[in-house]
Amino acid sequence: MQKKIKPTRYYFLLPVFIIVTVSILAACKSSADSPGYAAPPPEALPVVTVSSMPATTYQEYTASLEGSRDIEIRPQVEGYIDRIYVDEGARVTKGQLLFKINGQPYLEQLNTANALHAAAKASLENAEINVNKLVPLVQNNVISDVQLKSAQASYNAAKANVAQAASAVQAARINIGYTSVTAPASGYIGRIPLKTGSLVGRTTVEPLTVLSETRDIHAYFSMSEINFLQFKDQFPGTTIEQKIKQMPPVELVLASDKDNLIEQPVLLISVQHFLMQMECFVQVIPVK
Repeated sequence: MQKKIKPTRYYFLLPVFIIVTVSILAACKSSADSPGYAAPPPEALPVVTVSSMPATTYQEYTASLEGSRDIEIRPQVEGYIDRIYVDEGARVTKGQLLFKINGQPYLEQLNTANALHAAAKASLENAEINVNKLVPLVQNNVISDVQLKSAQASYNAAKANVAQAASAVQAARINIGYTSVTAPASGYIGRIPLKTGSLVGRTTVEPLTVLSETRDIHAYFSMSEINFLQFKDQFPGTTIEQKIKQMPPVELVLASDKDNLIEQPVLLISVQHFLMQMECFVQVIPVK
């Protein structure tokens, strides 16, 4: 015999759920209405007023520093380098000895020139004696004046030989002086490609060194075609020289001392027509 099981009815749960939900909503509403839980005000941000005013803008260019003159030091006589008295990059003063070329051959040339000069002077004295001896004989009509004229011509030739020999002595002394190569100006020594023992002369392709005179230093920099056209339109004047006079001084900032500004006017502008670039150089404070 089967027994019927009646389903259990849970009708009492629905009122309980409704009561709980109403309680939660009432609590949330009371919390929102409470002054202690008010939303925070928005954060205040700074306000900046933008105004227009004049400003100075700069254009920067990379410059290279060079001396006012780069002097090639070349030998005036041929010979072997006996000694080099300076190092590359050294600072020298005007007249300082840089190189010494072997001068022994030129000393011998000077000795030979001195000997020839002495012989020429002796010949001159002998010719003078002959002239003085013949003058009274011609005056007394003892001999013809032709002999006196011949003696006078020999005297003049001997006198010219003395002058020629004296010039040879002077030339030999000059060549000896050329064996000591000195600095023509104060500055810095560049690269020295030839070393002690090298044979040098006037036909040597490379110079002994290059001396950069640093009494005035120039800064060279280039600008593009666009900047050059802007430069032409910015400053008044019909020529480049007139526009340069209207330019403000440029400032040179050294890499070793960025706080030290050297301010000088632009002196020259040269335009390379094929490259369409402007090259300027600026004279800066002389190096002491």
